[in-house]
Amino acid sequence: MGVTWSKLSHKAKQDLWGSSLLSPLFVDDDLDTLSSLSVGHTILPNFPLINHKAKVALCYEGDVSVVIPKIGTVIFKIGPQKQFLGLKRMNTAGFSFSKALHRSILEHSNDDHFVVDTEEMLVSVYSSDDKLQLAKEYLVRFVVSKMNGNEVIIKSYRAVSMQVLKRSKVVSLERHHAKHDTNNKNAGVYYLLNNVLNADSLTLLRSVSFFADLSNEKLVRLADLSTISVLAPDVVIFKENDEEGSEMFIILAGSLTVSVASKVEGEPPLVLATLQAGSCFGEMALMTRVPRAATVTVQDNAMLLSIERKAFLDFLSDNQEVKKKLTHLLQERLMKKVLSSNIVPFFAAIDYARIMTLSERFFIEDRFISGDVIATPETYDLKFSIVICGSVDVVVENHTDDGASATSSSSTTLGPGSYFGRFGLLSETKSSRRRRSSVVARTKCVLFSCSKEQIEAVIGTSPVETAEMFIRWLREKCELQNVMAHPTARSFLVEFCTAEFSDENVLFLLDVERFTSLTTTTDHRDAARHIVETYIQANAPKQVNIDHRMRDAIEAHYAKSMSSSAVDLKEARDTIDMSNAMFDAAREEITRLVTKDTFPRFKRAPQFQTMLNTFGTYTHARHISLQDAYRQFKENIVLSPRNGNNGDLFFKFVKILETVNKHKNRRATMFREANGGGGGTKVAIER
Repeated sequence: MGVTWSKLSHKAKQDLWGSSLLSPLFVDDDLDTLSSLSVGHTILPNFPLINHKAKVALCYEGDVSVVIPKIGTVIFKIGPQKQFLGLKRMNTAGFSFSKALHRSILEHSNDDHFVVDTEEMLVSVYSSDDKLQLAKEYLVRFVVSKMNGNEVIIKSYRAVSMQVLKRSKVVSLERHHAKHDTNNKNAGVYYLLNNVLNADSLTLLRSVSFFADLSNEKLVRLADLSTISVLAPDVVIFKENDEEGSEMFIILAGSLTVSVASKVEGEPPLVLATLQAGSCFGEMALMTRVPRAATVTVQDNAMLLSIERKAFLDFLSDNQEVKKKLTHLLQERLMKKVLSSNIVPFFAAIDYARIMTLSERFFIEDRFISGDVIATPETYDLKFSIVICGSVDVVVENHTDDGASATSSSSTTLGPGSYFGRFGLLSETKSSRRRRSSVVARTKCVLFSCSKEQIEAVIGTSPVETAEMFIRWLREKCELQNVMAHPTARSFLVEFCTAEFSDENVLFLLDVERFTSLTTTTDHRDAARHIVETYIQANAPKQVNIDHRMRDAIEAHYAKSMSSSAVDLKEARDTIDMSNAMFDAAREEITRLVTKDTFPRFKRAPQFQTMLNTFGTYTHARHISLQDAYRQFKENIVLSPRNGNNGDLFFKFVKILETVNKHKNRRATMFREANGGGGGTKVAIER
């Protein structure tokens, strides 16, 4: 039938299970029970490695062909290994196993199959067809380790087909008699208890914001494809500025340190935090191509659960509703990090609900490499971007007021936490209108961006709303134009001026502003008459202080406009356009006087403080130095602390970690004892 019974003693089976690095993680029982319940088999070529009725089989020798979706056919060569070249290469290529898997562990053969060398493989039936008595899906787990090294990496893949290529040896846990549990109708099946990926592990996964809303079924599906790493002290998980992270990690047991290089040459790295069991780091790598922002090093013996970006994105491609939720969550999370670190000061002037609504319109740009042009002078104002990681060079050319020629140029390098582009009217100043800016990626970088249209759709372009944002943002540093543009704010200014019997200048500016907004000839002339008679004429009750030549020019312009009679709509429009310029010179002069004299006095008056209290800061607003803002932003991107007391849960993981290390030491001892180190575990058991 393709399967023969292998005569393995109780002690031999104990040695197999006791030297396995997979059994402590995925099979919940003591060695004596495992040895009693397991059966040894030799599987002949062209037959399945595991019976559909069996729940788990540990293969310790043989060649097995496995079809893994989106990877292809993988041939596992299972047996004692003196060294694992793949892991050595992995250490130089970064900790990401996905890179090692494709570059070194999986080697292409001539027929385009992948080949994996491993000491053991644990197979369980993921789904089966009882009528056909066939397994439909398998869960394949295998080990990549150094015999005497500090790393043990355990990979998991879902397989849709499996076949033995070369005589293979397994110990399997199969059906046993109902007498073991007469009260349980399902007691005839010895089932796999997944110690690490069971409800306890799901509890930790669910504490990660990315996974909080996933159903148990989807979360288990994702967790089954995770990687388990058992690491010794001083192992570096990844280094600061490593090109591109591709894994998210959860600490199941042990502790790790997070550090960044000191800015002072010769000084030791700066330790940002010590992460304990339950902490999660690297979530950003799942959905963005973010270079590592810090170095993470194992402090004590540690066990980590990790999920790779490729597996995660494959999972999302089959779960579009989950992808949509997680994309929204990433946008929201990045915006909250921006707000908490205050790297964009004027965001503090925008209502929290509105800014979080805007976060949904932001998008991640993570494909820029060094030298890529991100924005030209023609496109610079079309979006607003925050640098999440990497750096960009912004080249600015200052032009004359008419934009005809450049007067000077400068270049600035922006790093994480910096921003560029246009954010509505909040990022526009008089000097910015004379600038022509372009942006080029200095290094590989990731941006958090939003288009001009989306910003205007959510934030709006209303002068009144914009003025209020400026007042909330700038506070004591707000300018006259901000106060004059907002009805409530300017009422405090008018109140102050009236109390000083000097309200003519402010009222003049308000009336001129109203005058320029009128659209009919009749209204225009009535407003012009009011301004001339109230503020300009020699006997005007609120005469403003302007040069007599300016006063004469206004009166002459006024007389001419009042005597003209428009006969059609075009002439009426031309008349309004011409008369709109009537008070320009006077408005400029009075604005200068109010800015220089009246407004500074207003800022020292009680009315100004009352105005600021009316436009109180939002609860999310924080006022810190720009340097501190950049530092906090980087730390926020790096760290993801976890709350809650899971002492009992983590104690379980610590015990599992201890057992894995015990099995690893037992395996190393058996390897040394087997014919001087040449025969491996199999010889030690069978001799």
